[in-house]
Amino acid sequence: MEDDEMLIRGINRTDVFDPTLGGVNTFGYFQCILIRTISSNGLFKKNVTLFDIPLLAFAIQIIFMVSITHALVAILKPLGQPRIVGEIMGGFILGPSGIGGIHLIPEMATVGNLLFQGRYFITLDSFANFGILYFFFLVGLGTDATAIKRAGRTACLIACVSFVVPFITATAMSSYYFSDKNFTDACHILLAVISSISTVPVLSRILAHTKLLHTEVGRFATSTATFSDTFSWALFVFFCSVSNKRIQHPQPIGNLPPSPAWVILLVILMASIFTTFCLLVVRPAISWLARQTMDGEAPSTAHQSIVLGGVLIAGLVSDAIGVHPVFGAFIYGLAISNSPLTSAIIDNIDSFVYTWMIPIFFGAIGLKCDIYTLFEGLGDDSNELNKILTIYITSSVTKLVATTVVGLTYTMSVPESLCHGLLANSKGLLEMLILYIGMDRALITTEVLTMMVLITLAITTIVSPMVSMLQMPWKQRHVVYKRRNLQKSRPGTELRMLACIHTVRNVPSMIGLLAASNPTKRSPIFVYALHLMELTGRATNMFIVHNMNSKGGQNQRRMRGQTQSETIISAFESYEQHAGGISVQPIIAMSPYATMHEDICAIAGDKHVSLIVLPFHKEQSLSGGLEGTNTSIRSLNEQVLVYAPCSVGILIDRGLGGAAKFAMGGHHVARHVAVIFIGGVDDREALAYAWRMAEHPGISLTVLRLIPGEVENSKVMSKFEKHDTCEREARIINMEADKEHQLDEDFVNEFRLRNISDETVVYIEKVAHNSEDTVAAIRSIDSIHDLFIVGRGQGRVTPLTEALEETSESPELGPIGDFLVSSDLGRVVSVLVLHYSVEGPLTTPTLPPASVAPVSENPGHQNTCYSDQICPSGKQNGDWDVRV
Repeated sequence: MEDDEMLIRGINRTDVFDPTLGGVNTFGYFQCILIRTISSNGLFKKNVTLFDIPLLAFAIQIIFMVSITHALVAILKPLGQPRIVGEIMGGFILGPSGIGGIHLIPEMATVGNLLFQGRYFITLDSFANFGILYFFFLVGLGTDATAIKRAGRTACLIACVSFVVPFITATAMSSYYFSDKNFTDACHILLAVISSISTVPVLSRILAHTKLLHTEVGRFATSTATFSDTFSWALFVFFCSVSNKRIQHPQPIGNLPPSPAWVILLVILMASIFTTFCLLVVRPAISWLARQTMDGEAPSTAHQSIVLGGVLIAGLVSDAIGVHPVFGAFIYGLAISNSPLTSAIIDNIDSFVYTWMIPIFFGAIGLKCDIYTLFEGLGDDSNELNKILTIYITSSVTKLVATTVVGLTYTMSVPESLCHGLLANSKGLLEMLILYIGMDRALITTEVLTMMVLITLAITTIVSPMVSMLQMPWKQRHVVYKRRNLQKSRPGTELRMLACIHTVRNVPSMIGLLAASNPTKRSPIFVYALHLMELTGRATNMFIVHNMNSKGGQNQRRMRGQTQSETIISAFESYEQHAGGISVQPIIAMSPYATMHEDICAIAGDKHVSLIVLPFHKEQSLSGGLEGTNTSIRSLNEQVLVYAPCSVGILIDRGLGGAAKFAMGGHHVARHVAVIFIGGVDDREALAYAWRMAEHPGISLTVLRLIPGEVENSKVMSKFEKHDTCEREARIINMEADKEHQLDEDFVNEFRLRNISDETVVYIEKVAHNSEDTVAAIRSIDSIHDLFIVGRGQGRVTPLTEALEETSESPELGPIGDFLVSSDLGRVVSVLVLHYSVEGPLTTPTLPPASVAPVSENPGHQNTCYSDQICPSGKQNGDWDVRV
């Protein structure tokens, strides 16, 4: 014996596999560790190496596992592959299938054997099991149990079919192929369980990567998978009870005979009692603990420690019952209601579990797999590996066909039905855990484990691209709705808006804007109130659509605690009840800021909205100025401006939300709105939205149009076209500028004609030669205006805004918007900056020439003209104030 360790025996693992020997199977040998696997005698001894210090070796192992896994996840993410694919591949690379089995490169194999010696595997294996314990606690914590009740009959039927059919198929084929073999019932059930179950996390990741999570296909697939999760966990308990070693030599239970069936029933009964206890006792206790936190205060670390300690207790109880500890952790997390306490727990441990724990678990699986011995076994036709492969593939194909047929029966299209069938075959961590348990309980060999992990990897890899390919027609249909804009949303039609909200402070300004947008029964507004929540550590985006009209919805929300989301939902619900002509559907979107713009744009395209309203990244301080809140919000707004499928508005609230409570009470709020119109598609969008507001009885609208003083300055070039160009290119640019100018004239003329008899609408024209004239014209407007609506004007260079653009601090607002929110204006106003971000050529139709109301000079008010007067011709440098 050396260093208190003894090598008991070395046996080739392809000949004998028996984990009950007390050994650790790595790299072809079994090693039995008698004592001391953590501590060491230090560096002060003869011929000591760094790997003679177990904790140092353990740290190096973790660093290698985490680094390789996250590198593969980052590489595969642009290809649309879910995170689990990179995690499984990382485990294979670290094991004997990778660096430890490269016999052609002896140095590489030596490094692999040195890094992952069997005497250190016990520590690594224990840490991996500890990690998945908290992973499934987080899965249970994020699972909405009420979603099972909300699942429709079709979703329930598809879940049952996609679960029962492959289970029966795999069980029947396994019994037929291995009827004469020493194949236990647990082995048959293991193959059936792996073929049948599907879990929500991986499915949600695939839907998020394919941009289908928010669609009807995604919502239906998620509902089906949520219902299927119930079967999966029930079957997991059954599998753990059947594979329990106690059923091999059962002990008498009271007066009952020592039968394995009684042991299985006892395990299932105890698991049911544990689940009931968590729901009836643990849930109220944790809710009471969460209520001890004062409003506005963060949950204490003591409360969080109590909840996290309960995970270990729940796992211990579950293990004592005879089920794997992860079942107890999952049920414990499922029983805890949503509250600020649980949110704080998720924020604290979520990133750590996903960053460190999960890669170690997959690394531990990879160390037990060996692809070289698998290929040797598949070469033998009489080997049972070929039969197991046939069972697994056949049951998966059967699951695909059965799910597709049921979908077609319920009038789904062929692509949608195939998508449901493919998504039902996606595999996740629960399947890997079952294989892990089967390996530890000697139900499968190393070759079987390797083969089933590879098949799971292959199936999960092909699901994402095939679903994307099947949904290409949907994406093509989605392009049609990329041409929706405010200029086409004329009065008398429904206006669909997507109001984005980060915090409760954004709610009053959004409600104030909606109240001023004139929602009526003749011209209704449908608003999707999207609460954007940053999701850290998770790779899955989650959408929660709240049905505000469902019975008991409000009571259920109160039971979950008045979180920030519930406050936002309640505010919009109250506004919808008191205001007429408006419908609100709240949606909660949780995703990282880096990909949040994808969710916003995807929802906007799916809901066919015409306008996305984003809060500005700065908020008004007590002194009246603007102060930054979150720099990530600015990047988010910039990304949405680039990729949005419809018009985008950035709202800077500086008093607009002050009267929101009056709007929620159904009262009219007097507003003085001003529009600065220079020209271009963005300014036409601003005028179109203000046109709608002008219909409101409490809104008075002033339109200030700035006209270039010289003809040559009226031609507008984009930034990249401003450089030296040939004569032909210059002619094309001028033609485009003439076209834009004509669109501006037609749109303005129609606006004036339609509002000729409205005394609350004032139209002003001022001639400007440069940016100084533009600033003076804006300042000349009466100070009663509390809301300015302007176009962003991005990509246009004109002498009227050139100097303002050079000194702009917020390019996403455009030169005029940036000036209005700066301190140079001299007063505090709210601003809505609109951007027409439709891709492709502009399709705004050229309106027929409209008759312009005649105007005349009125020397009493800076050349003010009214509709019953005649203006003299040739007045180019004067200012006109025309009340249309």
